[in-house]
Amino acid sequence: MSKMKKLLIIVLLFAAAWMITGCGQTNNTSNPSGGSSKNIVTGRVVDSPTGTGLKDVSVQITALNMIATSDSDGKFSFTGIAAGNYGFTFLKTGYFTFFPSFKIADSATTSLGDILLDPIGLISGEVIDSNSGMGIHAILRMIRIDGRVVYISPSDNFGRFSLPVVCGSYTVSAEAMNYKPMRAPAIVTVEAGGAAMAADLVLDPYLKLIKRWGGYGSAEGHFIKAEDIKVGGSGNIYVLDQGNGRIQKFDNQGNFVSAWGSVGPGADQFWQNPWAMAIDKNEYIYVPAGEYVYIFQNNGTLIGKWSAKATDESSAALWGIAVDNNLNVYLSDFTNKCVKKFSNGGALLQKWGSGGFGPGQFYWPKGAGYQALAIDSDGNILVPDEGRVQKFDAAGNLLGQWGNYGKDKNQLDVIRNIAVDQTGNIWLVNNTYLQKFSSSGDYLTGWIFVGEDGHSLYTYSGVAVDKDGNIYVTDDTYNRVYKYKE
Repeated sequence: MSKMKKLLIIVLLFAAAWMITGCGQTNNTSNPSGGSSKNIVTGRVVDSPTGTGLKDVSVQITALNMIATSDSDGKFSFTGIAAGNYGFTFLKTGYFTFFPSFKIADSATTSLGDILLDPIGLISGEVIDSNSGMGIHAILRMIRIDGRVVYISPSDNFGRFSLPVVCGSYTVSAEAMNYKPMRAPAIVTVEAGGAAMAADLVLDPYLKLIKRWGGYGSAEGHFIKAEDIKVGGSGNIYVLDQGNGRIQKFDNQGNFVSAWGSVGPGADQFWQNPWAMAIDKNEYIYVPAGEYVYIFQNNGTLIGKWSAKATDESSAALWGIAVDNNLNVYLSDFTNKCVKKFSNGGALLQKWGSGGFGPGQFYWPKGAGYQALAIDSDGNILVPDEGRVQKFDAAGNLLGQWGNYGKDKNQLDVIRNIAVDQTGNIWLVNNTYLQKFSSSGDYLTGWIFVGEDGHSLYTYSGVAVDKDGNIYVTDDTYNRVYKYKE
């Protein structure tokens, strides 16, 4: 045998011996910190309220995949544990699982002392609206009296909650968007392994729902897309029922009075389904449809109809409309990207604006394809655009603009409608938001409401405010009218 072969055999034998004896290896699984001593680890698992030992607790050292079970006094032990830092898991039915970490010293025995497990209790209840009595989605805050435990969790979409907690006495409170802070928290005590029912957690809305009416359909008092709403000086309420091509009239309690209008080729029919309307100081109703403006007495009698297409225009598409105290009629024309001013008899007096994003221009003067014009207490014309409101005097001179584009409740997105109340404040429906601004455009407050199924959002389409400060909102998702009071 050659010297080279003999040398190779010696090297291989030496390597095999090295591997068999484990020389030069580090056991990272059993000794994460690199220590080499083997230790005994002991401890005792106890019930946190009583301090008594807990039997049959599964105790695991996660990294080593080692499991021990506590005895009748709650005691457990592990042997052969190298020094280092280890994560433990303590698991027992009816108790919260505990995941502590411990440092195992390089000594013969390490005692972990008493390990406290908290028994699971259950607190259930419901958060309700003080006005309607309906359950509402809210955030629950439970604080144990001793301050040791805090839980923050949402209710379901109908206000119901059922939360596992460490036993003890708790203050339980709730908070929800559009609602005032809770008057006082509830006090609930839950025993170990028991269940407790909290008294109803009642929240007061910032806007109080006075009444609602409507629903989908063509029957009296029902709507197919309740788009716009106006309130006359008499207190009567007028709702533009876009899908049915009609106006419905209600008294100030929401009781149906009458309805009129239809879509068709007749002289007294709408040329196409209308989207908006206005009301003047005599409580006459003005409805734009296509290029025409229709004027009705409040009993539905048609007393006027004229075209708003200018002589230099091939067509017109009218959306927003408002009438001032001199009975001049203002219209937003989506096709021609302008605002037009007419006499009550239909003579064009003035028009201004063009397509664009600059001052005095209109990118989308119909809101989002809907009704959006109003006149403030000084006789100025308010024209919502995408993300802003522009203010003009009666001659069409731009006085200013306000608003920031966005989807927060103090920002403007797709403005569906606008109204001005008796004090000059401006109300906007911004798809799912109802917003209130000062006469100068300063944000005052806003609301977003969850729909009647508990989770969908209303889609606001119209807004009006009566002389007593009641706020009326139409919603074309549920096809209802909602009457609120601040």
